[in-house]
Amino acid sequence: MVCAIAALLLASASTSPAAPVTFKEISMLLRNGEKQQFIFTEVETRKLLQPLSRQEESALTALGATPALLNALRSPILLAPPEAVAAYNARLQKLREPSEPAPQPPAQPETPRPTALATPQPASPAVTTSAGVAGAKHAAPLFLSTDMTFSLDQLDIAKAKAQAERKPLGFIMVWAQFFGNRYDPRLKGGQAALAHFYRAFSNSLVLVFVRHETELDSVPPAVKQGFAGPDEGGYAPNMAVVDATATQFIVEIPLGGANSDGLRRDKIFAAGATKIDQWLAAHPTATTSTP
Repeated sequence: MVCAIAALLLASASTSPAAPVTFKEISMLLRNGEKQQFIFTEVETRKLLQPLSRQEESALTALGATPALLNALRSPILLAPPEAVAAYNARLQKLREPSEPAPQPPAQPETPRPTALATPQPASPAVTTSAGVAGAKHAAPLFLSTDMTFSLDQLDIAKAKAQAERKPLGFIMVWAQFFGNRYDPRLKGGQAALAHFYRAFSNSLVLVFVRHETELDSVPPAVKQGFAGPDEGGYAPNMAVVDATATQFIVEIPLGGANSDGLRRDKIFAAGATKIDQWLAAHPTATTSTP
């Protein structure tokens, strides 16, 4: 039986009885203790608005979603058809549009007054790549798993997310042995460095893991430009940063050598972040096209 708070959530989240289920709705159902069989049945009935990203799956796992539920939600047959997605987005856009103001009586003529210049308002501070790198100097240890980010076979989804969020893509070269334990991003070693890469760049970039063993020949040409370029450094992990369409190379960020530790990587990452932020200043959509 659906609890009252979950029922209220479903009523408010849907713009029609058949509105597709969203990631936010699943998150709130889990947060409010709803049974996972009910969640699956609801998705099976109303369909899922869009595939869940790796980051979204990780967030649902943290809220208690079981592997069985996540595996079930990956089924293509649970995805809403294009026409249902389009109808949902149209309704959502309509709700966001301001209502038309009521007609007002004609204004009485007034004596013209001098127009005062508006006081310029400061722009909201942007979340920069450099800020993420600076914050990683005090980052806590991190458990490394392959589902922390997108994999190369999910590149289309990663590109869609990057373009929607106006973020570049960061392709991180990894080895299989990097995963399965907790590592301190301030220490030496490939695992610690991967934790550092993630802490420093996961908020400002859309990350994609590339397996050194099998996938180096499958990356887009722009990524190969970084992986095969003079700045790669010869050690993994390292990261090739490209635009949100994965067609333009921006910068290669190396590990910094076999003995690289957090202090050395801080300088390397800061230099790379500066180049990314400079590129974004000229390309605010994170693509080569203009805004």
